[in-house]
Amino acid sequence: GDGFSVMKFDRNERVFFSSHYRQIVCLMKETVNEPEFKGRKLLGLSAIITHQNPTVEFWTANEDGLVTLTESLKIACEAEPDLILLPEWDEFNENTCVGPTLANGYSVKRVLRYFRHRLGKADLSPCKGDDLSLPNLIVSYRRNVSPGERLIIDVLNVPDGVCKGKIDVKVELLDPTGKAVFSGTPQRVRATELRHLRFPVDSASVSETTRAATVRVTWMKDGTANAVEEGFHPISFLPAEGWCKKEVHQPLRDLAPVEASSRISMINGRVSASIKCKEAIRYAFLCGNGQIQHVAGNPQSACVRFREDDSNAVFAVSGVSPAFIDRRKFEYHLDGTSYAEWLDWRGVHTGRVFKTDWLSKVGDPYYVRLPKDEVAKAFLDIDFGDVFKGRIPLESAFREGAYALGGAKGVQFSVTRFRRQSRYPSVADSREISFDVPVDSDRASMMYHVQGVTMGGKTWRSNPFVAEPQAPSVEMTVKSAFNGILRKLSLPRIRVPFIEYDFASGTGDFLPTMDRHLHFATVLGGQYSMATLWNRSSSGGTDAPIGTWPDWNSAVRTAPVRAKGDDGSVFLEFDGVDDFFVLPWESVPQNSGYRMTLELLPSDVRERISLLSSKMLLNASVEHGMVHVAAPGVKKVPTGLKLEKNRWQSVSFIHHGDRFEVSVDGKTFSTSAKLPSTFMSPVAFSAPLSGSGMKPFKGRLRRLSIDHSSAVLGHGQQRR
Repeated sequence: GDGFSVMKFDRNERVFFSSHYRQIVCLMKETVNEPEFKGRKLLGLSAIITHQNPTVEFWTANEDGLVTLTESLKIACEAEPDLILLPEWDEFNENTCVGPTLANGYSVKRVLRYFRHRLGKADLSPCKGDDLSLPNLIVSYRRNVSPGERLIIDVLNVPDGVCKGKIDVKVELLDPTGKAVFSGTPQRVRATELRHLRFPVDSASVSETTRAATVRVTWMKDGTANAVEEGFHPISFLPAEGWCKKEVHQPLRDLAPVEASSRISMINGRVSASIKCKEAIRYAFLCGNGQIQHVAGNPQSACVRFREDDSNAVFAVSGVSPAFIDRRKFEYHLDGTSYAEWLDWRGVHTGRVFKTDWLSKVGDPYYVRLPKDEVAKAFLDIDFGDVFKGRIPLESAFREGAYALGGAKGVQFSVTRFRRQSRYPSVADSREISFDVPVDSDRASMMYHVQGVTMGGKTWRSNPFVAEPQAPSVEMTVKSAFNGILRKLSLPRIRVPFIEYDFASGTGDFLPTMDRHLHFATVLGGQYSMATLWNRSSSGGTDAPIGTWPDWNSAVRTAPVRAKGDDGSVFLEFDGVDDFFVLPWESVPQNSGYRMTLELLPSDVRERISLLSSKMLLNASVEHGMVHVAAPGVKKVPTGLKLEKNRWQSVSFIHHGDRFEVSVDGKTFSTSAKLPSTFMSPVAFSAPLSGSGMKPFKGRLRRLSIDHSSAVLGHGQQRR
């Protein structure tokens, strides 16, 4: 019984379809009990907590608090199967039943203990070491939310055989100053029943009020009120964060006891943080926008040494190919430096020559460390025989953040300046841990917090610290998950993405943005690359709209070429055969309006030519000179707007929330539309969808910008 695919839509979110799963289970049980199978086949059923696959969002099972887990377990147990499978395939590498992670505590263990009791396999009892003065409540919620998206604070009561009576629960959200920005209506649950208390939050209103929020849970039992408002993972409210639907699962009894002196702050561009706990700490993390940046550890450990410091530069080196390559005979060479260290899964290696050992479809990165004062003259030579040979200037990668080179048949290599952590260190086993590190901001608006995991598996997070410069407000159009109605928000411009790509940068096939934040950077002609890690699945999944891959076997080189015009402007030249690039996740939002502007010069308008393509988000083409578009709520339609051959033209695609607009050199086409808000998909430039009969774009592109603000202003006004 595959629970991953048993989903339905509820307020534009995929949730577990329990009644349908119950029907499937009944059918399976009846089949196994038929005479030809009875006693000869086992009945195995599925129970799930989630499935996170960022490249195929429409096939993702949302956690929905812990409802997906408890409902699927309940139905599976009712059928009395021979075995229950709990697959944890999660391409964000965040779900586990065996220990705390960045988001999860031992919540699954507590739920499973209850269901083992229901199956008659165990008596109800608290977990070892539980503080019985706390109710056995598990608090769950999305940790990243875009304005308007569905946000429910879920509080699950798990009977433990000890706690009796009734519990009144209230949930609030606090901004970083401690002010309440949401207060839910109190709800009551009997301590002896497994039941979810659901507190829906208007994320649009909260987003307008604060950049980040923490959870406060108040419960009343036997006339006494108690509250917990420290230790929960903060919630990040930032436009274009909808790609990550992971949830925090925090049992109250698994909050670590910390001293009041634990804190986080920023001074002169460095984050200072400390955590002091009443029991020994196993790991301590410093997180930026919900992702681990630094892990405390022994200064001599590889993970700490292979992190940029005042004297040494560190680079992540990655190679990617659509086909398997046995790279045991291949080498990286460093030229222009006197000393280097390399780190891979085998350990630390010394020398300017590094021999690789293997490369699967998506390769794990290698790390190289060299003196910072030698970076300006250092080059990385890549010798992969007949597969690839190339040279990357490390000075450019250090200055710009990344450098990439593409080859034939989809082969790519990239070098990324690395200021974060490569892997976990050894166990700290210390009651107090501090950080004083430079920040690595992949976005203009950053939320930092420090997190600790104790030797006993308890977790604690500090209140968030928001680092963002002051900025005037701009208007956004978002879709409310409460009622599906469009809503105007006013948010600081620094939080609202304005993405403009820099075609003039000297970074090879790496395409940075003008503001040099890596979050929206990409790679020309490329699939997944370590150069743009923060937009991708952390396990290394590929990144392109489904059905837009070129024929790698026939491709000579899929990256467009940078060139300079007579007026000095830099543009990308597309060959009309297989050149393309992908706009990373969140560049084109699914829950807010946007404005995309391109300046292009087509070399051919007679054929059916693809401009923009994605699975369901946005498609634009030129057919016999006329622009055609398709978007959510907009079936493919001719716009009546013409593109001319060998002439620069400005093309804009504007989503107003309820209306989609196309403009070519000031002439406009408009049609009714809707915001999708139920899925996400990256958008490819010039890569046709399979079976569309389109050809790739041939010509030049000299500007591409995407603005998530819905304000109808000129370009210069928007940027101010």
